[in-house]
Amino acid sequence: MMFAEDTAIVVISGNKDSQAKIMKTNNGITKLFGYNTFEVHGHEVNILMPPIIGVKHNYFLESFFKTGKERVINTEVATYAMLRAGHIFSISLIVKPVPSLKNDI
Repeated sequence: MMFAEDTAIVVISGNKDSQAKIMKTNNGITKLFGYNTFEVHGHEVNILMPPIIGVKHNYFLESFFKTGKERVINTEVATYAMLRAGHIFSISLIVKPVPSLKNDI
């Protein structure tokens, strides 16, 4: 899969013990959000969201794990993100599940 140079790819954990923690990113995280890759690893993905969206994110994940209903997976979603400096901007994102060898998402 090819992405533009300024595309940020963020891989988060679907494991119950580390749910929503950022596991891996590409260099697009620096260009788009102003963070270097090491600053965000291990933090919840909510760090990249405005607080009004971030506080609901864990609820959405819990709901997905309980019901299995996919609301945003494999769908382009227009939403908002937050720069390291705190500025909010519009963003399009696609959530893709990535199976792991440990049977997590």
